[in-house]
Amino acid sequence: SCTMMGCSYDIYLARLDPPGTQLGDDIRVSDRAASPGGNWAPVFVAWTGTDLGVFWSSFARLRPDGSALAPDLDLGHASDFEVELPVWTGTEYGALRHHRPPDAEAPEGFYFARRGPDGTERGRSTVEITEGGGGAFSFAWTGDGYGATWSAREEGGGSIRFRGLTVAGEPEGPPMTVDSAIVPDVSRHALVWTGTEFGVAWVRHEGLSEEAVYFNRIGFCD
Repeated sequence: SCTMMGCSYDIYLARLDPPGTQLGDDIRVSDRAASPGGNWAPVFVAWTGTDLGVFWSSFARLRPDGSALAPDLDLGHASDFEVELPVWTGTEYGALRHHRPPDAEAPEGFYFARRGPDGTERGRSTVEITEGGGGAFSFAWTGDGYGATWSAREEGGGSIRFRGLTVAGEPEGPPMTVDSAIVPDVSRHALVWTGTEFGVAWVRHEGLSEEAVYFNRIGFCD
């Protein structure tokens, strides 16, 4: 909805059958505007096997028909743009987010949180502190840990970084560089787990107006 002061955005859910045909009408998810300042922020969804967890600056737990199981839970972030990217482990959510001050609670960087099925926090950790880190990131569950990729600025350009995390979200080893070309922080990338290794795809800017998509595999050494 829009007024003379700007626009606000609400969150809606559309249910689809296997061929992709919509079932019923759009369902309004959020009890309040997702971004009252008039700017769009992403929304992420994870399926637990019985219900949907919807993450933005708040958390909503929905039945398969889209009806709410509980009121929205405020995740307590400093900004509407601090959206958590969740994965479901079978017992809880692991969620990755990018924090950018002005608030002084924590420096800029990427942070992990464990959350129960109702969205309440069970623990948190720091994945990487960055100076001028990007907003693009991706996240995957392996069955006994996590993998995370994110965009980072470095001297002379930027990069896409990867780091493994334990079940508790604690970093395992130093971060590794996936691509060290001049990659702006808005570059898109996606991480998946195959059962034995990670696959990561990303966009690299080849020039002022040209882009190309690259892929690589990330495994583990014994």
